[in-house]
Amino acid sequence: YDIKGRDDDKPIPLLLSDSERMRDVCDDPSEAAIRLAERHFPGALTLVVPLTEAFPSELNGGRRTVGVRVPNHDGARAFIRACGGILAVTSANRSGDQPATSAADAGLQLGDGVALILDGGEMPGIIPSTVVDTTVEPCRILREGVLSSDMIRQALDPLSFGERQMKIAVGSDHAAYELKMAIVKHLKDKGVEVADVGTHSLESTDYPSYGEAVGNLVAKGEVEKGIVVCGTGIGISISANKVPGVRAGLAWNTELARLSRKHNDANVLAMGARFTAVPYALDIVDAWLETDFEGGRHVRRVGLISEIESKHKA
Repeated sequence: YDIKGRDDDKPIPLLLSDSERMRDVCDDPSEAAIRLAERHFPGALTLVVPLTEAFPSELNGGRRTVGVRVPNHDGARAFIRACGGILAVTSANRSGDQPATSAADAGLQLGDGVALILDGGEMPGIIPSTVVDTTVEPCRILREGVLSSDMIRQALDPLSFGERQMKIAVGSDHAAYELKMAIVKHLKDKGVEVADVGTHSLESTDYPSYGEAVGNLVAKGEVEKGIVVCGTGIGISISANKVPGVRAGLAWNTELARLSRKHNDANVLAMGARFTAVPYALDIVDAWLETDFEGGRHVRRVGLISEIESKHKA
């Protein structure tokens, strides 16, 4: 706590050598916790689970819950295993500072207070782990990091997140009003809950407001995804992408829609009403909604997009 400048009441997560160790710190992990661990341990996922009575709550700010993670690094797991399989540790940086991406960075930040630094090589990026609270039902994403909310939902289906009715935000300007209304009806007919942010008439209006409104709902997690439409789809997609956390992809056919999900984890679909007839637009919507993020090599690339965004935040 002293070396990091960390508040005394801030909990310290536990790093585990393997997923089986989770039962050593949690007597009764939920089915959601077990499923997420099976899918994403080792990896960039921290699960909040109930802390067993055998562990002192002082290690966790007096809480009876704890964050656990299995690092995706052979050397780190071997070291944890040599120390008994469980280590109470935090990231190697001063609280509030950028994460250290190398042993040299850690040394500069933590100074002489650290007796030993093990150099496991340079980290590929600074996007943190995704944190999911599995002690509540449905479980809740506390921080979206390398693993997107879609990847978490896919792992849990049909549990928790998967049992909720999907909610999608839809917005357009006057040029795409009629297409937007067709999309709204199509989604409702499929049993999807729709947050229609407008516009609500053919009266001339400005597309940036509706791109931002949809983007805000997506970024805040109030809806699963968003759909924005204007005359070309270009202006409203640019507007939505100005909201941190939004990845809006413009598609004018079903293949582009699928690729925006598979490779870019797009959480907002953009279309142009002047260039996309209603029947084709509805096919594009269906293709986009039915396609999952592939993960794999694309996780790093989507993470790099988030890093660019972080660098330019005011």
